[in-house]
Amino acid sequence: MAGQVIVSASMNTGFVTFWVGTSADSTNSLRPPVRYGIPPNPDALPTQPLAAGGAYTAHVLRATGDSAAPFEEIGSMDFTR
Repeated sequence: MAGQVIVSASMNTGFVTFWVGTSADSTNSLRPPVRYGIPPNPDALPTQPLAAGGAYTAHVLRATGDSAAPFEEIGSMDFTR
């Protein structure tokens, strides 16, 4: 279970976020499978397309319940589309 999944790319210009999937209530209620571009809640931002051959990182975060730092990363995976 996770609270948030972020897909990003690191580029020379800085950190670029392509997609954020957050549980509707900001708790650890995201269950597998989490699929890129399919929002886990209706308030999700639009999905950015991934470029063929592009290098990306999927970050998995858990909700902490702390208002100052509501999520913390618990794992990540690099991949190429």
